[in-house]
Amino acid sequence: MPRRASDGLQLHRAVRGGPFAAAEQVDFGCAASLGEAAVTSAGRVLVACVDKGDGQESGRVRVSEAGPGEPLAPTGELGDGVVPERLAVAVDDDGRAVVAWPQLASRAGPRYRERAFAAVRQATDARFGAPVALGRAWSAAEPRLARLVPGGGALVVWRASHLDAPAKRRVALVVTRLP
Repeated sequence: MPRRASDGLQLHRAVRGGPFAAAEQVDFGCAASLGEAAVTSAGRVLVACVDKGDGQESGRVRVSEAGPGEPLAPTGELGDGVVPERLAVAVDDDGRAVVAWPQLASRAGPRYRERAFAAVRQATDARFGAPVALGRAWSAAEPRLARLVPGGGALVVWRASHLDAPAKRRVALVVTRLP
């Protein structure tokens, strides 16, 4: 936890069986932001956070990574109009990764305003691929879980909801496979 909001999102890492190390700044663009982290069995860490920018219109997902014992370093910026809600991430020891987030689809009216998006990276030295819409627009789209599939690709589980009539809500749990 940061001591002040200006400290931003921080990460504490520990070696197996050891104490936590000093806090590392994740990304100064993600001051007082939510974040999601994934750690591999070999100790590689990936952290994604939302840079709210000038508001919801320009929010982006910032990704930072590190190998065991290495300092965090920025490795990508994803999305545009990212909604500062829940993220889902996964990474493996080969550097494959998936990041999922909710993004504004439309500002017109309360219905069909968010879509879930994800981007996949195939190796440590590669860049994240183009963001892929995981389905149609909903009133709210919230990634819940991201996993890499052995042999390639990824799965993202996300929650979609519509607000139809007052106090009437339709909710679906959706699983999307990415190549």
